[in-house]
Amino acid sequence: MDVKLRIDKVAIDEAYQQITGELSEQDRDDLAKRAAKMAVLIKTPSRVQAICRHIVNHYREKVEPNGFKAQVVTFDRECCVLYKRVMDELVDPEASAIVMHTQGGKSDDYSEWKLSKDEEQKLLDRFRDSGDPLKFLVVTSKLLTGFDAPILQVMYLDKPMRDHNLLQAICRTNRVYPGKTHGLIVDYLGIFDDVACALDFDEKAVQKVITDLEELKKELPVQAAKCLGVFHRTRAQERASRNRA
Repeated sequence: MDVKLRIDKVAIDEAYQQITGELSEQDRDDLAKRAAKMAVLIKTPSRVQAICRHIVNHYREKVEPNGFKAQVVTFDRECCVLYKRVMDELVDPEASAIVMHTQGGKSDDYSEWKLSKDEEQKLLDRFRDSGDPLKFLVVTSKLLTGFDAPILQVMYLDKPMRDHNLLQAICRTNRVYPGKTHGLIVDYLGIFDDVACALDFDEKAVQKVITDLEELKKELPVQAAKCLGVFHRTRAQERASRNRA
């Protein structure tokens, strides 16, 4: 992906230290509290436009020709709407849909996006249908765990996530589907920079706990024969016991 779209938090922190170098520590802390939060940076209109253009172009070039679909994971509910509106300018509005938690009352700014359980299920069934024009599901917290749609190949990830939540989310793209050889994650926040460090295991240690599937297939008949042998011996012993009686 285009690294210019990423928010480099380390670089921002370093620049902040340089800019505020002559301030006292208390003044720097006060300024930091008033400074723009990450959410503000993520929602900058120019960035949202750039991200959505990248998503659409990447999908058209790399994913759609193979018949697969996509999930767009945004920072929060406001981002779901922002991304949906921009994507509607780039592709047919029928190509994307928002699925998010809403209260549906007057106090909920996102009540217009509320779906009943039946409506949501019908929408997800459309997404699973290769012939349906719905290509993108725009989400922030829903459908990141437990959602099973084998036709989903790519997740466009623009939400800070970590640990088991991240691993559960990215596994959505791993479901087996005809013609799909892999799942794909497009990371717009550099989340996987940290993941790469966390997963930097010693190769020999990993080999002790991870076994190649093909090796297991070769070993299965041998182990099955051993198990069957136990049953055969047990039955033979039972017959011999009855004969003695």
